[in-house]
Amino acid sequence: MRWLPKVLLAVGLVASVDDEPATNDLQPTAELPAGVLDDQTPALRYLVHIELQKPVDSESGELTPYVTIQSRIDPSAIYYVTLEFKSLTDPDHYTTIGQANVNPTAQVAATGPQTTWGMCSTDPCVEDYELTIRRPAAPGLVVDLGGHVDLTTYGASQATPQTAQAITIMGPMP
Repeated sequence: MRWLPKVLLAVGLVASVDDEPATNDLQPTAELPAGVLDDQTPALRYLVHIELQKPVDSESGELTPYVTIQSRIDPSAIYYVTLEFKSLTDPDHYTTIGQANVNPTAQVAATGPQTTWGMCSTDPCVEDYELTIRRPAAPGLVVDLGGHVDLTTYGASQATPQTAQAITIMGPMP
């Protein structure tokens, strides 16, 4: 095979090590630690920290959380869990919102992606985000959470073997 990708994947870390200039986007994924929403904890927060080492000028990216939502009981009414995803690095950046119906069958909810690497001026480039998940006011409703966060960096065609990304997720926190 003329083109043989050699991409190292390791717990949310991707490094470009192609023999020819990279043409793939860098795409690490990190697992979202499990959490539970209930009467005592109606909202949970996760802090998402991303790093890009050896950035190149043309890189931009998207960071998207995918949250698995599953209630422990069949609710008697229709309820929605709300996801809010915002940049802590650039508070003026837009906030993305997502919703998912709560029921005993696992549902995957996502917010729109956040644009990343727009303010890179150092190496490594570091950005922080906050994901807040809220359940409705419904006494006795218990919702289990899980999922993952995807980070895609575009413009990796100029990446060097030292270009790498990492995602760290801290949480859940009430």
